[in-house]
Amino acid sequence: MEEICTIINYPKFEWTINYLIEQIYLVLISVLQNDGITRKYETRARWLIRRINLWKPSPVFIIYRKDFPKNIWRQIILLQKQSSQTLDYVITRALDMICECIEETEEPVFNGNYYLFSVKRARLLKWRFDNEEDQKNDLDSKYVIDYPYYNSNGMELKTR
Repeated sequence: MEEICTIINYPKFEWTINYLIEQIYLVLISVLQNDGITRKYETRARWLIRRINLWKPSPVFIIYRKDFPKNIWRQIILLQKQSSQTLDYVITRALDMICECIEETEEPVFNGNYYLFSVKRARLLKWRFDNEEDQKNDLDSKYVIDYPYYNSNGMELKTR
């Protein structure tokens, strides 16, 4: 019997910008609130889309560092050291992807198309990572959107 010894050299794995955007999107869209059902960042995006054109200054999308796995957070830190503009593009694009996927079945105005036509065009989406105050409160996991629905005549239809 002959032993064959082989050394396999895999090339170093490089994170591209698009791959990092997709990974951040997948992490953010899969984070659940305390109830274990509701998507935390999708709920935040729904809340934000309704207010971003109206509030001055626009509300800020808070991203919690605890929601990222270590390997992705490491890549974010590396990117922040290399270029803060690129990091802004990466995070903004990942948040764009979340907002573009929103579909409101009961009220079709505030959806992904609304985001594309008004919010993205005006470049109003602002984000930041959490600070110590945010970590204590974690307000994003407590969002309850309990607003009334109106028909075209201004009559209230129902509340959630």
